[in-house]
Amino acid sequence: MEAGETLFQQIMGVGGIEWIVLLAIFLIFLLGSDKMPKIMRALGKALGEFEKGRMEIQRELMKLQQMQLQAETSSSEPGNPEVKPTPPPPSTATVRARGETGNFLAKMAEELGVDMEGKSEEEVWEEIRRKVLEAKAEKEQKP
Repeated sequence: MEAGETLFQQIMGVGGIEWIVLLAIFLIFLLGSDKMPKIMRALGKALGEFEKGRMEIQRELMKLQQMQLQAETSSSEPGNPEVKPTPPPPSTATVRARGETGNFLAKMAEELGVDMEGKSEEEVWEEIRRKVLEAKAEKEQKP
């Protein structure tokens, strides 16, 4: 008996994707083939609404993140008490230029126009993530 395998699955010899196939066949017999397209269409619409809600939440989180960044930059103006972020640990290696390494990170940074000079890998990844999120937000706002 393998770890995580229930007695029922061991007896039936059925597990994983096989259950989904069996469930689909059972539903076709139970509901009939004429009702299945309607059910699948309703399921597709429900999944579409779920995806819309998920995208809306992502947009709201991005807006909050941008407002937080703006608040942090405005608080660092003269006259305001400044809270300095902790510097990255000294063990992070500086990323070499693309010509020297040819690695995936350097290629992505070059394509997105991220300057890697004197930055740690974490800083480059954070800049790439920020650029991708900005591009995604712009793409979603256009339609």
